[in-house]
Amino acid sequence: MALKMSKLLKKNKISVVVNFPGDLSNMKNSETSGYILKKNNNNDFNCLEYFKTLDVSLAKIKKVLKLVQLDEKILEEKVEFLTTVEWQKMQLCYLLLLKTQIIIIDRFFESLIYSEQQYFWRLLRNLVEKQDKSIIVLEDDMNFVSEITKDFILFTEGENFRFVDNFYDDSLYKYVKMPWTVELVKYLEKCGHQIDHEITFSETLKAVYRGGK
Repeated sequence: MALKMSKLLKKNKISVVVNFPGDLSNMKNSETSGYILKKNNNNDFNCLEYFKTLDVSLAKIKKVLKLVQLDEKILEEKVEFLTTVEWQKMQLCYLLLLKTQIIIIDRFFESLIYSEQQYFWRLLRNLVEKQDKSIIVLEDDMNFVSEITKDFILFTEGENFRFVDNFYDDSLYKYVKMPWTVELVKYLEKCGHQIDHEITFSETLKAVYRGGK
């Protein structure tokens, strides 16, 4: 799977990967690469102990916890009592403190509310632009994917995948659900509207709204 990940990676960029079939549960973190997973198989410790392998101060830990929108009081909690989102934010905090250069994030955004999705997407972009990190985002929510990127990697059958830069290609939706924005644009085109596929979906909706007034 490490070889497969290397094929998905874009240096100093964010790669969005949809329908990823692999199991990352046994992957280990290092300064080279780190993983943000949905589940934790070993959770019999408190959150402060989670950071004990890092040579960083408590003040630094608290500072980065704030960055990932966690209250410092969470350090007193046992990991087993964290929600999935809290656990994933903890892992992101750990990797930022470890200064990992490659970060692989497993279905993090699907559990977030809209404002959190926007915040953490901006955070990831800043990590890429200002700290030269490379990030792979594994995500299956096509509504979210269509909002954040114009291209992505789609796994089709087994470990076969393709690079996609056209959300209007009907062959994609044999493997994933069509985003509601694409459904809307296709419907508007059937109604006679001319839609520019090169602009973002938010820009498309604004244009349609202005045209309807």
